[in-house]
Amino acid sequence: MEANRVALKRTVHQRSSGLCARIIGIYTILILVTLTAWFWAELEFHQQPVFLGTVLLAYSFGLRHAADADDIAAIDNVTRKLMQEGKLTVGAGFWFAMGHSAVVVLATAVIAAATSRMQERFEALRRAGGIISTGCLRPVSVCHCDNKPAHPPLRLAHPQSLP
Repeated sequence: MEANRVALKRTVHQRSSGLCARIIGIYTILILVTLTAWFWAELEFHQQPVFLGTVLLAYSFGLRHAADADDIAAIDNVTRKLMQEGKLTVGAGFWFAMGHSAVVVLATAVIAAATSRMQERFEALRRAGGIISTGCLRPVSVCHCDNKPAHPPLRLAHPQSLP
C-alpha cells in the first residue's frame, strides 16, 4: 500500500505540469463525443420518440456496464502496473473504454451487415416462418378470445392457514 502511495506521489510530482492538461483534454473529448452522439440521435430520431427512448436505454446500460467489476478490475490492474513502472496513468481508463467501445461498434457493424445479407438469401424461409408462427398462434388466440384467463389466478394462502 505504501509503495503505491509513493509511486503516485512521484508520478504526480514528476508530471504535474502536463497532468492537468491531459485530464482536461480527456474530459473535453468525452464531453464533445457524448454531446455529438446525443445531437446525432436527436437529429436522426426526432420524429420517432420510441427510438430516442431506446437510445437513452442503451446509453444508460452503457453507463451501468462501465461500473461492472470486471472492467473496473482490468483498469485497476493496468493502472497499478503503470504506477509501478513510474508511468503516467491518467489515460488508462480512457483508452480501455475506447478499445472496448471500438470492439462493440465493430461487432455491431458486422452483425448488421451479416443480417442484411442473410435477409436477402432467406426470404423464403422468413415467409415460411411467418406462416408457421401465425399457424401456431392462431389456435391460442381463438381459445383466449373470450377474455377469460386459461387458468385460475394463483391465490396465496393466508398466514393463519399455514402450518
